[in-house]
Amino acid sequence: MLYFKTKMDFHKKTWFIGLVLLLLIFTGFLVFIRSPQKGKIISIAMQTGDSSQEITGFTYLRFKGNMEEWKIDAASASIHQNKTILSDIKASYLLPDHTILKIYADRGIYDRKKDIFFAEKISHDINVYIDNTFNIITNNLIWTGNKIYGKGMVYVKGKDFFLQGKVLKGSIREGIYEIENDIKAFLW
Repeated sequence: MLYFKTKMDFHKKTWFIGLVLLLLIFTGFLVFIRSPQKGKIISIAMQTGDSSQEITGFTYLRFKGNMEEWKIDAASASIHQNKTILSDIKASYLLPDHTILKIYADRGIYDRKKDIFFAEKISHDINVYIDNTFNIITNNLIWTGNKIYGKGMVYVKGKDFFLQGKVLKGSIREGIYEIENDIKAFLW
């Protein structure tokens, strides 16, 4: 003979409901800590005056289709309505020929509305690496759409050349970069 007990006494029912609630809270906690940032966001402080957020350990990803096009990592970020002010930046961009452009800068601003990225030197030069074929070194960089610009001293180092000038102009998609004003070139 098979016997089932269909009624729980009050204390067992309370323990059962408590255990279910505890498991739901624990599951919610696990989902929260396993965010897409993989634990990179350490602190968030809201400022009510200008509706900005301060974030430590910031990552911004932008996709084109299902491929990652832009990735910006920063030690800290101050996010405002349309602009994000970044510090200690490491950014990467997938070029049309599937090579990777990397930018390292002390400080920068990304305007999400206008899609403009600006980087500037504080204590270290801005370094732009294009798939390990050459390195652009400058003290400021503006990236808007397909174009990059830099003013001030600009250096380009390649495997068998070194260029120096005072203005950088470049077309990312075409892979054409120009150095202007007081140009010096060294080839070996």
